[in-house]
Amino acid sequence: MIYYVDTNYFLRFFLDDNPKQAQEVRELFVRGSAEEVKLVSSLVVFLEVYWVLKSFYSFSKDQICKSLNVILRMDFIKIDEKEVIFRAMEIFDINNLDLEDCFHLAYLLENSGEAKRLATFDKKLENIYKFYSI
Repeated sequence: MIYYVDTNYFLRFFLDDNPKQAQEVRELFVRGSAEEVKLVSSLVVFLEVYWVLKSFYSFSKDQICKSLNVILRMDFIKIDEKEVIFRAMEIFDINNLDLEDCFHLAYLLENSGEAKRLATFDKKLENIYKFYSI
């Protein structure tokens, strides 16, 4: 059986604010890691987790990075475009950009065969892109 892991499942896992639901999540993750079930998620879920932790729960950048990197290390959950996500997290970790801008930059860098220039009015993003594209 294949389960699509939604944003609220990851949030219950990190926040443990509903013990019954958090336990259900842990059990599903154990089953996934044991290959009893297949687990999939998406880039959209990843970004939603970021947004909720930042906006609703006021997590610090460090707390957000730790949480999101936990998701990335869950190799039993298939997430499309994981290479782009890893690259975006590397950029996010060391730069003063919002994660969504890091995704723009990571996508551009990972898919440079399709796009060689960045069309933006965001000077901060443009300057960081110039640094990475050297």
